[in-house]
Amino acid sequence: MEKSTPKYADFFQQLPNKFYFQRNELTEDLSWKLRNTEFLAVLGKPGAGKSSLVKEELVKSLTGGKKVAGRFGTTWRISKTYTHRNPIDNLAGAIFSQLRNRDPQFLNKIRHTLRSGSSGLVEVYQQYVAPEVAGDDGYNLLIVIDQVEDIFRYKK
Repeated sequence: MEKSTPKYADFFQQLPNKFYFQRNELTEDLSWKLRNTEFLAVLGKPGAGKSSLVKEELVKSLTGGKKVAGRFGTTWRISKTYTHRNPIDNLAGAIFSQLRNRDPQFLNKIRHTLRSGSSGLVEVYQQYVAPEVAGDDGYNLLIVIDQVEDIFRYKK
């Protein structure tokens, strides 16, 4: 069953600054954790502002004037995706959009690898992302997957 994007999806992005509590501290904490890890999850109750924190604050700090050093350098490529409609294809497209190889067959390889089993994402990282980010012009890749909890609403 397909699920459409909720009508309230952009609501939290429109709130004035006074509604964000401790966002500077949380952004700093997330930035610090990204320096030394390959996976970071932001969890919380519905409506707590997780998406806003990541999309509005963390992404701004990584792409703005502030340089946050990661495992490979201070340059960040950021891709956003959602789990609605076709989560695997959305994720494959998000990864592919940030890589240098633009061959459509490469995108198909990423899709196939993601569908190969529970370790598909790890394999995609090892086979396609890590060799590229560790190169001479190394960068960090952040993939923001919003509304992950929606994936549990789908049936095979």
